[in-house]
Amino acid sequence: MKVLVAPLDWGLGHATRCVPIIQELVRQGHEVEVASSAGALRLLQIEFPQLEFFELPSYHPEYSLSSNLLPKLIRQSKKFFSAIKQEHLLMEEIVKARAIEVIVSDHRYGCHSGKTKNIFVTHQVNFQFQGFWKVGGGLFNSWHHHNMLPFQEIWIPDLPGSLLSGDLSRSSLPNCKYVGLLSRFREPSLQEIQYDLLVLISGPEPQRSIFERIMKWEVSKTNFKVLIVKGQVGLKQNNLTQHQIAEVDHLPGDELQQAIEQSKFIVCRSGYSSLMDLARLKRKNVLLVPTPGQPEQIYLANILNNKNLIHSVSQHKISLEEDLRLASQYKGFGELVEQDLLQAAVASIDS
Repeated sequence: MKVLVAPLDWGLGHATRCVPIIQELVRQGHEVEVASSAGALRLLQIEFPQLEFFELPSYHPEYSLSSNLLPKLIRQSKKFFSAIKQEHLLMEEIVKARAIEVIVSDHRYGCHSGKTKNIFVTHQVNFQFQGFWKVGGGLFNSWHHHNMLPFQEIWIPDLPGSLLSGDLSRSSLPNCKYVGLLSRFREPSLQEIQYDLLVLISGPEPQRSIFERIMKWEVSKTNFKVLIVKGQVGLKQNNLTQHQIAEVDHLPGDELQQAIEQSKFIVCRSGYSSLMDLARLKRKNVLLVPTPGQPEQIYLANILNNKNLIHSVSQHKISLEEDLRLASQYKGFGELVEQDLLQAAVASIDS
């Protein structure tokens, strides 16, 4: 079948978790094309240069300088709704021009058509809000569920029982299907340690740059051999090495896996795709730093911390050497038992 995969462009996580979906679709003989925007589009063009690509409107999310993220996002809602409308109109044009039969949308509400089978990929069937935002969160979840109605299937990238995503993905909706942990990485292998610390920077601005500055300051106070991957996917890649600290803008999947396996400690955001990648590699010695004000990342970091799996710390409280010492005392992801559910999900798309 002709399948169009369309990931959201808020950071790179939606694109990276679509990598195994695209790989499995191709493996099972489907003809795959991709539609996205910004860094997500560029990342998939690097991973799959042989595929056909289409550019969708970008959501251009702007994050807050402080922890007051939700008010900032609410003020951008008109821009987001406009992007959803535009991508839906463009999607109908692509479906007609390319004879698309199936759309796999990773959290793009407008990427569906009345002429196709429509699949929505999300680990957030229910958004989790805290404090003042809890009442309004119920209204947002109602809007969220309404906008998933055009999709015949909802694919949840987790294992049955919502082992990694917790209450975010627990749902009684009849069309939900667990598809396993979606990681672009292969099974882990034994690698010789090359770095004391790998810092993975990710997410929208300005918080991406804020996190980068904080981590550079923290590592400058140590004698660690460090690799910093800055999460910037562009046509021109800038690499820099000073003393014991190496910086790269971006690493392709194979090289990033190698860097993770060759590093004693990992520091990263608690974005869900990053967690799935670390779980695939059965990593321990991980420090999570959730994006300030982002409820999903704070929730995920808290549940992993409370399960004694992974240590987490607020961005404004980082004390790198002490937090890495604490991180070494947590169990890590070695106990998670994966199931290959994606193969069965892809095999059923023509039913």
